[in-house]
Amino acid sequence: MKANQIPEILQQRLLSLRAYNNENIMLYAAIFQGEKNLIKGIEDFFENENISYLHIHNANQGCFNCSVERV
Repeated sequence: MKANQIPEILQQRLLSLRAYNNENIMLYAAIFQGEKNLIKGIEDFFENENISYLHIHNANQGCFNCSVERV
């Protein structure tokens, strides 16, 4: 996977974006649908310096999809 690229399989799904600090504590979570909305959510979450990484889950079933790391 390339940096700064949303996998095609996630581009239209209803997703839960979950933000964690360096102690693995979830600080924020929000629901997004569509690639542009997801990218905006990722950018907004990473504006907070306390956010170390993000997880993307399917919103309906809650299954884990992938991590988003700062690069």
